[in-house]
Amino acid sequence: MKIKIFFLGMISLLAIFQMQAQQSDSLKLSYVFPRHECQFGIGDPLIMKMYSSEPFIFFDVFSDEQENWFAPDTYRGMRITTCPLTFSHMFRVKKWFWVGGLFSYTGIFNQEYDRATRDAVGYTKEHFFAIAPAIRFSWINTKYVTMYSGISLGVMFSLLHTQQTKSFDIDPFFQLTSIGVSVGKKWYGFSELGIGAKGIVTAGFGYRFNVNK
Repeated sequence: MKIKIFFLGMISLLAIFQMQAQQSDSLKLSYVFPRHECQFGIGDPLIMKMYSSEPFIFFDVFSDEQENWFAPDTYRGMRITTCPLTFSHMFRVKKWFWVGGLFSYTGIFNQEYDRATRDAVGYTKEHFFAIAPAIRFSWINTKYVTMYSGISLGVMFSLLHTQQTKSFDIDPFFQLTSIGVSVGKKWYGFSELGIGAKGIVTAGFGYRFNVNK
């Protein structure tokens, strides 16, 4: 009698598991992946500092700039940066393939002070605006988790403004994302690891949606 009850219980459990599996499969088949995705991210400024007019200190060792012995004795204050701020829009062509574009801004600011009086005697303001097409390959696609890689190539416009000069330059913009992960359904958070003007590490949030026709 106990054996019969045991087998009946096992058969009931198997039937329940089978029904749950069928329901899960039907949900997977009915789920439609959103075609559009907008996201906002902030990255580290390491690469962008290389674009700046203020080089890293080890570059100064090889500088040919001549010392002006009659210039005021000044020093530069701490350099403040907004870090790269990026807005992007991507469109899902296939489940694993995306195309789109991004816009990025980075600001770098500092002031120059008279060493004797500590008064501000100058400033440097740099603004970097970038626009670039982008492609993405998502190699894990689930309802809540996406993992991907991608690349962006475009142009960056830089505006330099000091108390003496103004300048405008155009430089190449690139971003190679080796691995990125997003977690969430419609609203989601993401983090990326790569190299380029967006930063080596980038994080932020985004929103996925479909456009009703």
